[in-house]
Amino acid sequence: MKRYFRLSLVVLWLLTVIGTARGDGALKSAEKLNDAGEYKASIRLLKKITKQEPLNAGAWTLMGNSFLSLGKSEKAVNAFEKAITAEPENEEAFFGLGLAYGKMRQYTHATEAFKRAITIDPQHANAHFELGLVYDHLSNISYAFEQYKILKTLDKSLADRLYHIILGK
Repeated sequence: MKRYFRLSLVVLWLLTVIGTARGDGALKSAEKLNDAGEYKASIRLLKKITKQEPLNAGAWTLMGNSFLSLGKSEKAVNAFEKAITAEPENEEAFFGLGLAYGKMRQYTHATEAFKRAITIDPQHANAHFELGLVYDHLSNISYAFEQYKILKTLDKSLADRLYHIILGK
């Protein structure tokens, strides 16, 4: 009986390792499709991955990015929220969520998402830039300039872009 139990554990472990390797390989394939601009194909593959692995935060995040690239912000929000459910400290998902809400002109939600991404990684220059843009859209210039000041220490090029956008009004 002990021998059968050990053998079962070994087989279970091997199946887990093989399954993870396949999942990782499929995710890499989806990333390549996404990088090549094949967003629909990437999404099809990612749907298969998330059906088998509903808590695969990387797959949900990539799916959100793919939907964003296709201009499907509401579907992107759904995917990013699933990524965050699977991995609550997923700064990339929060950043993508902020972008999706921004495209939908839901600036309060966008602000919250970008702030959360910055809380997770205070050095996230793109999140500071996008948060500055949201504040600019809301005509909250003092907060937009706060993001500009932070960006000066993180990414001078992005800081300059934000500065010119703020002053362009």
